[in-house]
Amino acid sequence: MSRTESESSDLPAGLANLPGNGRLILAFSGGADSTALASFVAAGRQGREAVCVHIDHGLDPGSGQRAEAARSIAADLSLAFVLETAVISSPGNQEAAARHARYCLLKKHVEEGDCLLTAHHADDQVETIFLRLMRGAGPRGLAGIPRLRRFGRGWLARPLLDWTRAALQDHCRRTGLAWAEDPSNHSLDADRNFLRHQILPALRQRWAGLDQSVLTSGRLADQAARTIEARVKPLMASALQGCDRIDASRLQGLSDLELAEVIRMWARDRVGDAPPGKPLDEFLAQIGSARRDQIPELRWKTARIRYWHKHFWLNSPEPFVPYALDWRTDHVLKLPNRLGSLQIAGAARAPSLKLRVRSGKAGERLKTASNGSSYRVKELLRTNAIAPWQREQWPRICQDDRLLAVGDRWIDHAFADWLKNHQLELHWHTLN
Repeated sequence: MSRTESESSDLPAGLANLPGNGRLILAFSGGADSTALASFVAAGRQGREAVCVHIDHGLDPGSGQRAEAARSIAADLSLAFVLETAVISSPGNQEAAARHARYCLLKKHVEEGDCLLTAHHADDQVETIFLRLMRGAGPRGLAGIPRLRRFGRGWLARPLLDWTRAALQDHCRRTGLAWAEDPSNHSLDADRNFLRHQILPALRQRWAGLDQSVLTSGRLADQAARTIEARVKPLMASALQGCDRIDASRLQGLSDLELAEVIRMWARDRVGDAPPGKPLDEFLAQIGSARRDQIPELRWKTARIRYWHKHFWLNSPEPFVPYALDWRTDHVLKLPNRLGSLQIAGAARAPSLKLRVRSGKAGERLKTASNGSSYRVKELLRTNAIAPWQREQWPRICQDDRLLAVGDRWIDHAFADWLKNHQLELHWHTLN
């Protein structure tokens, strides 16, 4: 039952049967929404330990006073309180940077079996759906804020999504709970605040049932997203080649909507975050018109996807950093940049050779034949369909100035004989 104009102080249904058996961690700003949530938790925690975690973003002179007000509110409700200080150094979107810092700090408090609670409510849901609509989101994005999802080692739950902001403030007034106002909530510089204070009030005057209509559309989008996910999930599983590559030829016949959902699901599984809707649509359009020698690319804050040789490749957005390491061959060598490790192993213990392992450089040649013939490493990698951005990353194993191996796939003939004579093998254990 909706609590859009609730006059009841009954506990929200969303607080029943919360997952996990550990603590309840409250993201506690001290505002009306989180204060109402804290009062509900204090009354109905069902024996679970609860702690309020307040994040002081330090973005205005009054943030310290609000932190102390939040501490006082938690004490009045007999709830434990923890204060964290965020460092916001991003020169760009401070709203997004603050949100990222906030969740990073909250995550460190969530242990196995714990459940993080946030006070997102129905008004937040309406605003979120509108903002995602402006960004060209698909069905999953237009479903709005999920009620429950995994978070770190525990869970993240939003038990107040059926309550409005007005109902939560009314609850605080009727139960004598004071709250702290954050002045940033009234700044029109933030997209959400502009939507909240300028756009939605005008729309509500024109369409009285706006909020319920938007929430209904969100629920329908959620159903559509679940239907699409059920169809494409097995297709994605069949097309996966390791965790960093998808064979696009196995996805032929999918609509653009379904293909986009495959990519979103893959990205969420691998890096915890999906690419934005509009850039993803543009990326798929580029694939359709790209020349054979082009590599369409989609970047967002947490990852990068490329399309090459009829495959999608998912990688870190960070630029590759060249490396050079010393290696004693009787030990496993851990490589940087998530490249895995190198090991020489076999029937007997590997002798301790002192080798050098580095990334690629121009003009390299490798002798893979006993007749003295050598091959350009660049051509070996290219003709064997190694992705262009991976070629420099493949570990080169050297002794002084002599190149002994490229990964464990191409090995100098003399070094290969040495390994065979010692009943040893060279292994490159990749992470993918």
